Amino acid sequence: MRRRSREKSSVTLREVLQRSIILMGILIFIVDFVAATYFTYYNIRQNEKQHQKLLHNTITELIVPSLLISDYEEAKRLLGMVSKDQEILAAVTPQGDVLLSDYSLVDLVESSFDLKRKPLKCGHVLKKSPVFNETLYRISCSEMLHNDPLGGNPILVGVLLGYTVANPTFAINISSFVFVALALTTLLILLILSRFILERRLLVPLESLTKMISAKSVNPLQASPELDTIAGAPKEVGTLTRAFENLINSFQREAQEKNEASKRAALYDLAKQIAHDVRSPLAALNMMLPMIDEVPEEKRLILRSAVTRIQDIANGLLGNSRKTILDNQRSISLLAGLVDTLVSEKRIQYRSNLNLELEANLHPNAAYGLFASVESTEFKRVLSNLIDNSVEASPTGEKTRIAIDVRCQGDRWILLSVKDDGRGIAPEILPQLMREQKSFGKPNGSGLGLFHARQVVERWGGSIEIASEVNRGTTVTIKLPKARSPKWFVPTIEIGKNTSVVVVDDDTSIHQIWQSRFEAIGSLHGKFLHFVTPQLLKDWKGNSPDSEKVEYLFLIDQEFRGSSETGLQLIELLGIEKQSILVTSHSEDLVVQEVCSNKGIGLLPKTMAACIPIELPSAPSSAS
Repeated sequence: MRRRSREKSSVTLREVLQRSIILMGILIFIVDFVAATYFTYYNIRQNEKQHQKLLHNTITELIVPSLLISDYEEAKRLLGMVSKDQEILAAVTPQGDVLLSDYSLVDLVESSFDLKRKPLKCGHVLKKSPVFNETLYRISCSEMLHNDPLGGNPILVGVLLGYTVANPTFAINISSFVFVALALTTLLILLILSRFILERRLLVPLESLTKMISAKSVNPLQASPELDTIAGAPKEVGTLTRAFENLINSFQREAQEKNEASKRAALYDLAKQIAHDVRSPLAALNMMLPMIDEVPEEKRLILRSAVTRIQDIANGLLGNSRKTILDNQRSISLLAGLVDTLVSEKRIQYRSNLNLELEANLHPNAAYGLFASVESTEFKRVLSNLIDNSVEASPTGEKTRIAIDVRCQGDRWILLSVKDDGRGIAPEILPQLMREQKSFGKPNGSGLGLFHARQVVERWGGSIEIASEVNRGTTVTIKLPKARSPKWFVPTIEIGKNTSVVVVDDDTSIHQIWQSRFEAIGSLHGKFLHFVTPQLLKDWKGNSPDSEKVEYLFLIDQEFRGSSETGLQLIELLGIEKQSILVTSHSEDLVVQEVCSNKGIGLLPKTMAACIPIELPSAPSSAS
């Protein structure tokens, strides 16, 4: 009686399989129906795209003449004529200006298209389906080109953006009904064949298998040898094995979830590090952006350095879990050049703080020529954090002086110190400062700066120390191993009395620096020639047949505004490698360093033009 009641209350395998067949048929019907709907929707989208393409071509032909003559009002009028509630058109000029008939939607354009990247192109679309004011839009983009009637290359006059409200569209056409009919036919065939196929090939063997398992009380974790004697029987014991495998998989998933949680915690720490470190270069970048139209080269170099450092910080931190990657990025760097570039950047950042005096003591006899094996981005990050610490811990409204000093200690070590005359740090706080998440005197301090600085400096084989006195100030000293000077390094400029100096640079301030440096020596009888473009130097070289007989010193920049030719290419073209020094802000570029080393060209950071020693050759001593 107990067995019968148990059988009546349970669902048989046959019933389960029959229900499964029905569910499978319904699923196939749903899949076919969805596929039909999708193809219909796809056709509608293709028609929309063709319509948008035709509309963009028409608008381009109308609006290009207005953009060529900068008649933006006419362009906006044309855009307003074709814009509708469901479709909005906007034009972006090569200067990054947005033209709209309704400027209430300008935030939609700015959030979905990168207006700052140059050159302008459709690849700068940030979001293909942006959401604005709780409305989903689809973006279409085309580049507006003006074809030169004389057969020249087309000119890009702007980018046309189309924003279409993405209303969900569902429609059924004849193809949908075909798919539905096929689904019903398939369902009917499956139901007819289910009894024949399943009963003969699956149900009967499984029922026999169930009786054998019940009769022999087979261990659910072990297969009975007699199971294979059932003709056409599946290995039902595999079900028990899979159950055990599922248990193992559950343990594996639990372990994987713990591993993922650990990774997420590491990523969180990494995000904190990034948030802590990018604050300074971003502030400098934001301050420089309003002046971008009239930026002289000195400030342009600072801006470029800030942008590059932001990118390098993010890239470096993403690979921070692998120590070998960071070690492989180390190079022999001139510390004075790195310090001078970073200090210039920090001066721009804190220029609104009238009480702050930030100076770098880079004396030619003390700091110039000191090299260390460091990773330049990490070095600048460490120094930037130390300066930020001094600024943030300084008394509000009081004069604060921060001095960065680089000097040599014996023959093996370099000392870099950051000294301020701020509030100072209590003796009981000092031992805790370089521990993780320990901060002092800063309301928003995370404690990551000094901790990260100690890790990086120790990885480079150096050390870091903090000395402080309350109300007198704090000095942070970094000690690094001294490295041998690379082949491209120019320790001094030795110039003969009859040597002519040729300066090739598009920055007039560099010409003035070199002019004053050489005039201060006196006793020079050679000429002093100035060129601002590579072409002017080549023209002079071609028109001076006696240039091979005169001794020249060429001081050449690497990058020239408006010219694709670099200083290295110019030097190689004129064959003046042994007479040239490349004076550039790209001195940290490993490729530039390698080329200069291989070709025997001197390399000088542009910021060191005022520091490099200039000497006349020593006169031979007379015999007594």
